[in-house]
Amino acid sequence: MAEVTGPISSLPGSRHASPDGSMCDDHPDRPAVARVQGETDSFGSEMYDLCQECLDAFRAETVTAHCDWCKGEAIVRPTRDTDEGLSGPIYYVCTPCYDKQQAVIRAEFDDYDYYDDYDEPDDYDCDHANYDADILTGEAWCWRCQHKWIMTHEEITREIEHQAEYMAEFECDEATNG
Repeated sequence: MAEVTGPISSLPGSRHASPDGSMCDDHPDRPAVARVQGETDSFGSEMYDLCQECLDAFRAETVTAHCDWCKGEAIVRPTRDTDEGLSGPIYYVCTPCYDKQQAVIRAEFDDYDYYDDYDEPDDYDCDHANYDADILTGEAWCWRCQHKWIMTHEEITREIEHQAEYMAEFECDEATNG
């Protein structure tokens, strides 16, 4: 076992980057090409470092067991109930149960019109009042509409003065507050 994590939202079988220089857990003379998530619960997971041979064997492996939802015998895969959160219990379910779950999630997502109140940038005229400025390069970027431009000499001078005033206020606050 290469590592034990804290709470994690990914599922068993998820592939993660293997740290540089790590070796295979089963073949210590071979470099690890992948880190694969093993047993997982709400407290965390075990990670296994695998060489290419072990990774190929892992990919070819299928798990036949009782489906946690329909109780039928089948090839199962890990999933979580979205109502129980990203670190909730892991269920091993058959393909038909998994497909039903995904269909319900898609239907709920389609019913939830997330962007109903979103105003497209073309729907308003932006005055670029809320912008970030880089006084060294002269670039400015509007937070509201994401417009970028090169500031004029006067705009750069105003920005330098504004930043100087702000820093003076900040230094006065630091001096009085200790």
